[in-house]
Amino acid sequence: MIVLFGRPFQLPPGFEFLAGVYLEFLLTALIWIAIALFAYFILSYVLRWVTHRLPGEIDDIILHVIRRPLLVLLVAVGIENSLKVLGLPGVVVEWLDRLFATVLILIGAWLAWRVLKDIVIYYGEAAVQRTESRLDDILLPIVNLFGALLVVLVATLLILPIYGIDVTSVLLGAGVLGLVLGLALQDTLSNIFSGISLLADAPFRIGDLIVLPDGKICRVDKIGLRATQLYYLDEHSTIYIPNKNLTNDMIVNITKPSVDLRIVVEVGVAYDSDLSHAEAVLYNIAASHPNILLSNLDHKIALLEQRVQELRQHAESKPAHPAREHWLAAADAYRRARERFVREQELNRALATLQDALQQLASAIHGKEAGGLTSAELKELQASFVAPAQAQVEQVRTAMETWSQMPDPWAAPEEIESEQERWREQNAHLQAHWKNLYHALLKPRAEQEMRLDDMTSALAQWLREEYKLIPAAWKDPSVHFKAFGSSSVDLALTFYIDDVRLEHFKRQTRIVREIGTAIHERLKQEGIEIPFPQLDLYWKNQAANGVSESKPS
Repeated sequence: MIVLFGRPFQLPPGFEFLAGVYLEFLLTALIWIAIALFAYFILSYVLRWVTHRLPGEIDDIILHVIRRPLLVLLVAVGIENSLKVLGLPGVVVEWLDRLFATVLILIGAWLAWRVLKDIVIYYGEAAVQRTESRLDDILLPIVNLFGALLVVLVATLLILPIYGIDVTSVLLGAGVLGLVLGLALQDTLSNIFSGISLLADAPFRIGDLIVLPDGKICRVDKIGLRATQLYYLDEHSTIYIPNKNLTNDMIVNITKPSVDLRIVVEVGVAYDSDLSHAEAVLYNIAASHPNILLSNLDHKIALLEQRVQELRQHAESKPAHPAREHWLAAADAYRRARERFVREQELNRALATLQDALQQLASAIHGKEAGGLTSAELKELQASFVAPAQAQVEQVRTAMETWSQMPDPWAAPEEIESEQERWREQNAHLQAHWKNLYHALLKPRAEQEMRLDDMTSALAQWLREEYKLIPAAWKDPSVHFKAFGSSSVDLALTFYIDDVRLEHFKRQTRIVREIGTAIHERLKQEGIEIPFPQLDLYWKNQAANGVSESKPS
C-alpha cells in the first residue's frame, strides 16, 4: 500500500513482492520525489517559458513568488505521507501532524510576505504616483512598515495553539512588552505618527519645493513614516528630517497652489524721468520674456516674434562679433518658445470651451433633475450637451498631446521627459474622469441620479484647478510706485516665473539675471537714468574778514 495526498492505494497485481512496510515507504518516497521533480520541471521551465512570452511582467513575478513555496509544500506533503506508511506510534503521528501544520502556516506566511513585498508594495509605489487619491499615499507606507510584523504576528498566533500554548497569556505578555517598548521608543513612535499626519494632511507632496525654517530651499524626494528625505538645492545634498520636526515647524511650500513663483525687482529712476514711459518699458521687458506668465498669449506671441527678429537683426548686423552665435541661439530658443505658446493658446481655448460646455451641461441637468430624469430627458441631454462635451474632451486631449510634445527650450532633457510623462498622466486622468461621468450620464444609478450636476461641476472644477492652470490676469507683470528715494523714484516690477522647478531649479536665477540685464540695457537706450546713491557734503571756510562761507564737496 502506498499513500498519495493522504489517501492509501493498494499495490497493483504483480507487485506483491513490494509488500512490506519499508519497501512501501521507499516506493511512496520515490513516487513523491518523482512528483516533486515533475512539478519543478513544470514550474521552472514550462511555465517560465510561457510567462516570458506573455506581455508584461506581472505573470513572471507571480510565478517567481509561488514557485518555491509550492515545491516546499510538495516536499512536506511527501515526507508526511511517506512517514505515515511506516505505521508510527500515535504520539509520533500527532507530532508529525503538528510539524506539518506548522510548515503549512510558515509557507503561507512566507507566500503572503512575498506577495506583499514583490507585488503589492513594488507595483503599488508606481501606481501611487499615477493616482490622485491620498488614501493610497497613506496606506502603502503603513503596509510597507507594518506588513512584515503583521505576517509574523498572525503566523505566531496560529502556530502556538498547535502546541497547546495559551494565546491569551502570550497576548497579555505582548501587551506589557508593547507598553515598555512604547515608553522606550517615544521619539520613534512620535515620528511615525507625524509621518502618517504628513501623508494624511499633505502639506507637500513628492517633488514639491519647500522652504525650511532656516531658509533652505529643498525638494521633497520621499515622505517616510519616520523621516522625510529632502534634496537641498544649493549644496546638492540630501537632508533627512524627523517627521515630528516638520509637523511642528512652519514650512513654506513654494510650489503650492501652483509651480509659478512671484518675483519683485526694484528699480530706481531719476526724478526727471517720465515715469509712465519707464513703467511701460519695464512692463514690456517682463511681458516679452518667454518664462514669465502673461494671460494674453496673443500679445505674448507677438512680443516673442518681435524679440526673435531683433536678435536675428542684431546678429546679422555684427557678423564678426564673438557673441553672434549666442544671439542666434537665443533667437532660435525664442522662436521655439513662440511656437510652444501658439500650441498652448490652442490648448487653453479648447480647455476653456470644455469648461463652458460642462457648466452648461451641469445647468441643464440641474433644471431637469427635479423628480428624477426620464429616458427622454437623458436622451435630450445626450444629444444636446453630452455628445458635444465628449467631442471637446477629445479635442483637449489632442491639443494637450500636441503642446506637451513641444518641449521647453531651456529645460534639461530629463526634465522634458518627466514633464511629458506628467502631462500624459493628466490626460489619462481626464479620460478616466470623463469616462466615469459619461457612464453615469448614460445610465445613472439610483444614488447618482440626483447628483449628476454636482459630478459634472466637480469635473469642471478639476479641469480649472488640477488639469492645467490657465494663466490668470492678476499674475501678469505689473509696475507700481514704491517710494521717493534719496536719489531716485523707486519702482517695483512684479512678475511670476512659469515653473520654478525646471533647469535644475536654477530658472529663477537665470530669469532674474536676464531681466536685470535687459532693464539696464533698455533704460540706457531709452535715455532713462538709473541714478546711484549720492551724498553732498558741505564744509565751512573761515574768511579773513570773519565771515564763513560754505562750499560743496
